[in-house]
Amino acid sequence: EAVRRVVEEPPQPGMQFSPDRRRVLLLRQPPSLPPVAELALPELKLAGVRLDPHQNSRSKLGACVGMALCPADAMLPPEAGAPGVVEVGGFPPGMSINYPSFNLAGTHIAFTLRSNGEEGSPPRRPLELWLADAASGSSRKLLGDLNTAFCCYSWVDGDTLVATAITPGRAAGPPERPATPPGPVVQTHGGGGRSQNRTYADLLKDEHDCATFEYFGTSQAVLVQNATGPEPVVKPLNGPRLFTGIAPSPDGEFLLVSYLRRPFSFAVPAGRFPKVVELWSRDGDFLATIADLPLAEDIPIAHGSCRQGPRSVGWRPDQPATVYWVEARDGGDGGDKEHRGPRDVCLAATAQALARGARPEPFLELEL
Repeated sequence: EAVRRVVEEPPQPGMQFSPDRRRVLLLRQPPSLPPVAELALPELKLAGVRLDPHQNSRSKLGACVGMALCPADAMLPPEAGAPGVVEVGGFPPGMSINYPSFNLAGTHIAFTLRSNGEEGSPPRRPLELWLADAASGSSRKLLGDLNTAFCCYSWVDGDTLVATAITPGRAAGPPERPATPPGPVVQTHGGGGRSQNRTYADLLKDEHDCATFEYFGTSQAVLVQNATGPEPVVKPLNGPRLFTGIAPSPDGEFLLVSYLRRPFSFAVPAGRFPKVVELWSRDGDFLATIADLPLAEDIPIAHGSCRQGPRSVGWRPDQPATVYWVEARDGGDGGDKEHRGPRDVCLAATAQALARGARPEPFLELEL
């Protein structure tokens, strides 16, 4: 009996502080033991990624079942009816909440909703983007049919969000596997080199897997302007791509965009597929290519090895719009005993300089 009580004890809520640290967003957690029906939901295993085909998201997503705003100096979790507690509501029952985040001013909270799939709940479908008023707790829908297979949404500034949505006009369902194979599966190696590789699970196996991966992974980037106002405006940014990340600069004027492209591989997961990292303006105008990485099937298995070319690309949080990244100086081979000098170098440049074609400046060398 004692063990049963421990296992069935309701989990403590998660917490997220507002930007001014004066309020806390309590995230109420579901029961610790999920129902069998949730564990039995179908999932696709493609390129090392497990997807929920009904939600166009990662499978087995965690979630919270309710949110409330509380003063930061109150006893947490608060008792029922405690003063200063604002419940976030206005959305249908039977929904699960993911990815909550405050805007920069702390006046609004963006989050996604999805059906929990239980009896009496709405049908399971792609996630929706909602916005809650932090003062009243009321919420409303901003955008439907999100594509969260690789990324979701981010605040650009206090009134604007960027998100990835399912491509308009996409076919109603993924491509069907042919009843008979069109021919033998042929894999060739024309590079002439030799390399060791690890064993990975859930890899692509044929062209049908590649087409299905593109179907669920390809999304349309959109800018949601005037999100906190009465009439939000949704603006598409460029064309659909297989986006894996969209990161706004700290000043909200630029976007770091990364996406995958063909050729895909049957030997390595999606993280090693050809990848492009670009600098865009906040309105989607292309400014510069930071990285155009080829397929990486030959990364050595020695400890400390990595992909050649720019990696770990991001924004410096202490600067308005400065991009940094790391590049290997040892060919990405951590087992190269003959290499002398630094193995990694960190580079940085402002977004304005990169847009003018300037080269980044090194600011740190590492001999790890």
